[in-house]
Amino acid sequence: IDKDYTAAKLGRVIRADELWIITDVDHVYQNYGNDLQEPIYQTTRLKIEEIYKSGKFQQGSIGPKIKAAIHFLKYQGEKVMITSIPCIQDALNGNAGTEIRNET
Repeated sequence: IDKDYTAAKLGRVIRADELWIITDVDHVYQNYGNDLQEPIYQTTRLKIEEIYKSGKFQQGSIGPKIKAAIHFLKYQGEKVMITSIPCIQDALNGNAGTEIRNET
């Protein structure tokens, strides 16, 4: 089982409000690695799910993290933050990373 999906499941069990996924990129990018690459700073679960289903995330890389984020938000939490180790402090202050929230 994927480590990020495991974290999402655990977050559901402990009724966490937030899930932080720490990876090697500062933001989530759709179309990563090609001319259409675009960072995502803030989005909603429904929007990220739409992008995920359209195939704009690499399946062996960020795809599993997005799948875990969707699961966590659908069944328990209110916020997922995806960022890198060097950007954690900035992400805590709202200045880095990709923030995904449920619709309010």
